[in-house]
Formats: sequence, structure tokens, C-alpha cells
Amino acid sequence: DGSIEKARAVFPRLRVVANDRDVGFAMGNNLGLVEARGEFVLFLNPDTRFLHSDMRALFTLLEGRPSLGLLGCRLRNPDMTAQPSCHAFPTLPRLVLRRSLGRTRAGRIAAEKYALLRPYLLDGWSPDAECQVDWLLGAFMLGRREILTALGGFDESFYFYATDIELCWRVRAAGYQVMYSPSYEIIHYGNPNWSSERLDAVRAANLDFVRRYRGGRSSFLLGLAYRGLRFMEKARQ
Repeated sequence: DGSIEKARAVFPRLRVVANDRDVGFAMGNNLGLVEARGEFVLFLNPDTRFLHSDMRALFTLLEGRPSLGLLGCRLRNPDMTAQPSCHAFPTLPRLVLRRSLGRTRAGRIAAEKYALLRPYLLDGWSPDAECQVDWLLGAFMLGRREILTALGGFDESFYFYATDIELCWRVRAAGYQVMYSPSYEIIHYGNPNWSSERLDAVRAANLDFVRRYRGGRSSFLLGLAYRGLRFMEKARQ
């Protein structure tokens, strides 16, 4: 569509990796990681827009914490409303709590009052203070190139969904922190169309992640819950 040529013309110093086919989210980012030469690497979705270019607060945070492996920022919708920026790892108890207590007034009050409960009661959240999180949305992930290269970048067996979950899991397993900071924010346009096919693909990727790192029993039970949700969703259509 001419975007490659335009990028090269507008930014002559930009190194563009032009593939002749869609290699997927994981491999595409890994190709960029191989080309990177800086101390830090930013994985950034194309459907994003910077509100300002001063990212010094994030770099300062990374430089001051050697144990910090990945850092995310606040995401906003195009109308500037809050967008979930970080999540807890998918588990059956969390799914049940969010679909039950998390949808009640008492649950929402508890999540608002007690930060520790938010990952269990809310599907996603954007905290107002820096904190460690399970995983960051892949729209914006800033990390140390040395660590990310040593881990091999994204797992290319995950073509698109759950790639960010899986990478954050391995960063944490390697002894590094995954953190969120509200000191920087961007607009993430995203895809508001949550079709049943897309939802099925997300859940299938989550199950693959759970099966790999939490075992077959956890995956089986979470799969039963997903099938129950799918049945109820079809019934409402």
C-alpha cells in the first residue's frame, strides 16, 4: 500500500524489515528484535498514536531497576477513555470471580477499594500508580534488549493471540519484573469488533498457554468453562 516507501522517505535513518508475506505478530516482532541495536526495545502495535514523544520517565524507571524486564504504559481509547493496559494470567478461579462477583456492585466497590482484588475481579485494569503485573497488553511493551534476546523474543508457536501473555510469563520466570507505569500514555485504536470467531481464537490461545505452563488439568477445567460461556453467548444471540 506504499507505507514502506513512505516510511523510508520520511524517516531516512529507519531500518525497515520488509517481508513478502504476513509472518504473524510473534515472528514479525522477533525480526525487529534481531535488527535492534539499542539498550532498550519497544514492541509497539501499528494501531497506536503517541500523545507526546518524551519517554524519559520510562527510561529512567528501567535504568534505575536492573530487575525490571518489561514495562508497559497507560493505554487510552480514541475518545481518551481508559483502556485495559494489564491483566492477570488466565485461570479458572479468576474467570469465575469476574463473571460472578466482579459483575456485582459489591464486587466493583471491592475492586475499587482494594488494589489486590482488582486482578481477580476485573478483566483488565489501568492502575493509577506503578505496580508489578502478570502481563501487559502487547500494544506497548518496553524492555531490555539483552534480556529479550536471551529469552528468544516472542514464542513463534503462538501466531497472534496470547503472545504477550506467554512472553511476560517467561520474563517473570527468568526472575525479572513485569511492571506498569501511568507516567506515559498512548492511544491504542485496537479492534472493537469482538466477533464470536475472534473470541474463540483468543480463548483457544489462552488454553494453549494454560496447558503449556499450568498443566492439562487446569487447561481442561478452563476449557469446560469457556465452552459453557460459548453456549450462553449463543443462547443470547
